[in-house]
Amino acid sequence: MVLDNPSDDECIVMPGGAGVVDNFTDTVATLYRDEACTIPQDTLPPNTGGAYGGATTVHSVFFG
Repeated sequence: MVLDNPSDDECIVMPGGAGVVDNFTDTVATLYRDEACTIPQDTLPPNTGGAYGGATTVHSVFFG
């Protein structure tokens, strides 16, 4: 899933989850284990990325 210029302050669901996440924005991305942005997984500063799998698969993201 590629998000082109995602909105800040909005929970964005990643259907099926994401094993690799890259943040090429100028905003901090907070990753969540659930689709409601309530169980934090990780925080990615701008221009960084991470790999996740199994129980740590990312299912939503919040920018800002």
